[in-house]
Amino acid sequence: MLMLDIFAWLVLVVLLFSTIAVVVLLAMLPGMIARRRGHDAAFADALPAGSVGDAAIFTERVQPAHLIRRIIAILNYVNPF
Repeated sequence: MLMLDIFAWLVLVVLLFSTIAVVVLLAMLPGMIARRRGHDAAFADALPAGSVGDAAIFTERVQPAHLIRRIIAILNYVNPF
């Protein structure tokens, strides 16, 4: 094998392992956050499946986004699905 082929395989292996590490970290992240904030497991089990929520932070910089977010909030209230 040429040196370039060995380098290409090395880059591929590093990319594969880093992708796996990122996927595992992102899969563990919600549990770590919930544990750090002290969320109650019994309360989490009592929530119905598919429970969702929306949040918006309104600033003075993006005024058109305020109108869009308010319309989305109203539509989610009228039809939550």
